[in-house]
Amino acid sequence: MKANVRRLNLENLELKTVEYSVQEVREWEKDRSVLKGFRVRMGLYVSTSTIDRAGEIISAAAREEIKDMGQLQTYLSDELALKEHMECLKSAAENARAKAERLAAALNAKVGDAINVNESVNEPPPRPIPMSRGEMAMAAEGRNVAPPKVEPGRRELSLTVNVTFALK
Repeated sequence: MKANVRRLNLENLELKTVEYSVQEVREWEKDRSVLKGFRVRMGLYVSTSTIDRAGEIISAAAREEIKDMGQLQTYLSDELALKEHMECLKSAAENARAKAERLAAALNAKVGDAINVNESVNEPPPRPIPMSRGEMAMAAEGRNVAPPKVEPGRRELSLTVNVTFALK
């Protein structure tokens, strides 16, 4: 599976093993437990910035007859998340000052220096995107179907900025 995903030449590809387990498979024969072999399970984490081709990963897993696929999530890179966060902070601070100036003008006062600034982030975690029952069934059967389209959607960033200004 790793080799198939690497051949897709996806941007910023990261592969890592996230689970590994070995279990004995035993069956009862003539009043005793007989070892029939072992069942091995490995979990592969795949990360890429090429969201529009994520369906190709699902198709590759189906061709390999991978039976358990899931936990598809979209996310922002740390760099982009920080950039967007900083832009939101700038906008929130400018908005706070504009509101304070409007309030101060109504009181025949002027806004002075910021005395206290607090910020809090209210960010929901990204939600997994489940595959439909039909997609999972076709993938489990290893059918050769077109890769499913993965829609990235939007991610909300919510933050609160509280500023206390001195009045002149």
